[in-house]
This record gives sequence, C-alpha cells and structure tokens, in this order.
Amino acid sequence: MDDYSALRQTYSGLALEREAYNHAVDREFCAVASAAGPRWLDAGAGDAKRTLALNTIVKKELTVVEPSLLLEPSFELDHPAVEVIRDSFEEIETETSFDLVSALWNVVGHVDSLPEFFGKVWDILAQDGVFLFDVNSPLNFRKFGLSAVSRNLLSSKAQTLSFNWNPTVPHSRVNFYRTSLIARHLSTAGFISTVKFIDYASGKPAFSGFTGSAIFTARKISQNTFRAAKKSVL
Repeated sequence: MDDYSALRQTYSGLALEREAYNHAVDREFCAVASAAGPRWLDAGAGDAKRTLALNTIVKKELTVVEPSLLLEPSFELDHPAVEVIRDSFEEIETETSFDLVSALWNVVGHVDSLPEFFGKVWDILAQDGVFLFDVNSPLNFRKFGLSAVSRNLLSSKAQTLSFNWNPTVPHSRVNFYRTSLIARHLSTAGFISTVKFIDYASGKPAFSGFTGSAIFTARKISQNTFRAAKKSVL
C-alpha cells in the first residue's frame, strides 16, 4: 500500500479530476444501497471522504477498510460512529455479516487474486447481501487509445493486464481485468451479477468496455441455490 500512501497530498486532486465519473458511480451506488440492509462495509476507502459523504445519504452502520496512510491517524477519534479496519481486505477478521459491501474507484484493480477477494466478500455478506464495485476496462479505447487497446486485444494475457499506474512510486501496479473474466469469477464465487458501463471522463452511460468503465452489482445467493443453478446448467 506504499503506492497509495504516497498519494496523501494529491489524492483529493485526483478525485476531483474524476468527479463526473465518480458521481455517476455514486448515483448507482445510492440506488442499490437504498434497497440494502443497514450494515455497510467499504473496502479500500482511501481517505474515506467520499464514503462519509455517501453515508450522509444512505445512512448505514458504516465500516471502512483501508490499510494505507491515506486514512488519517485521527480518523477514529474524529468519526467514533464509524468502525475502522486498518488491514488489507483479504486479511480482515470479523464476525459481522454485512448487507452491503462496496469497492469504489477501481479498488478491484489492485487485487491480485479475484477468487480470494470475491470469496472474502461472499463470506462476510449476509444472505442476499449485495456487492457493488467499479473497474477500469483494458479495452476502453476512449481512455487508452486504439493502439493500446489493439495491443491489449492481441496480448496472450488479454484477460488480465498489469501496468505501472503511479510513475512517482516504483513498482506500483494496477491490474486490468476483462469484464467477462470478472463475471466468471463472480459466478464461481456464488454471485448473480449485472454490469453497466460509464464513460470515465464524462460520467455518461457507455455501451461496453470498449467505451467505458464497468460497474458490477453482485448479489450473494445461498449455496443451495448456487448448487441448484449449476445442476440446471449441466
């Protein structure tokens, strides 16, 4: 998390540059959250300013997970009603079941193992709980250009690509997962998911991963339902 800790002075400015996109994701989140239960966990909350602002709207029992120094040392004292976990999401231990889990602004792009991450989400979600997250697409030619997308399509590792995302921090990496791969891992983990696409610059709806980033809404299903669904396919 050193790459994120190094952004303490510039994080707010980076968020401002993507305000239109983040607001579009926020609208989708609020629509989903309004129908969810009271317990919400936000994974990779950063400085948590966005999370706190959203909670003034959705009014949940909030837990934030953030291992980097983006989350100020005084956060617990300043926000005593918020549960804080300063550890990587995959390593957290909690007996609480959450009705809603979010991972906003390409948090999943910093995940090395989708099965492990999605499995952890499934474990901490209550029955019929919902998981919402957004991810950048490696095939978004509006953001990356046609030549880069062409290389990504031709790459033998086109399902997953990795780049240095922060030139000021050595070895900072971000993963780009094809939406088809994400959907497959969500299904395997026991989720039923839907996906929408949003233009990364304007925040307006996009038609596919070729023109926008993806917002996934995934609902946890019971193991019995999951097994029955698998049998019906076989």
